[in-house]
Amino acid sequence: MLTREGVMGAEYNRWSARVTPRHNVTLAFTRMLAGPMDYTPGGFTNVTREEFTPRTTAPMVMHTRAHATALFVVFESEVEMVADSPDAYDGQKELDFLKAVPASWDETRVFERRAAEVHHRRAAPRK
Repeated sequence: MLTREGVMGAEYNRWSARVTPRHNVTLAFTRMLAGPMDYTPGGFTNVTREEFTPRTTAPMVMHTRAHATALFVVFESEVEMVADSPDAYDGQKELDFLKAVPASWDETRVFERRAAEVHHRRAAPRK
């Protein structure tokens, strides 16, 4: 299977404030258990929760650029695409990294913690 829908991805930032960094981290340990998912990572218009406003043009995200680029590594999908216009990534320093990230990994390592600390868990995919 390449991928399947069934997740609240970053496209929700266009009309909602429900896609938070905590939501994204939780997905790696909940929805990802079912296999590859059709999540639309990315977003480099980074703001704090207080500054966030849903909008359809140049959507904002409530996470850092490090968080945004990590989503391309942690979330598995053979058909990965960005949440906003590909033009939004032109000239961005993270673009070279995004081009180099493989669509799939040969091995995945997960560092476990207590279930109550899911926001502190780290997944470390490796090629």
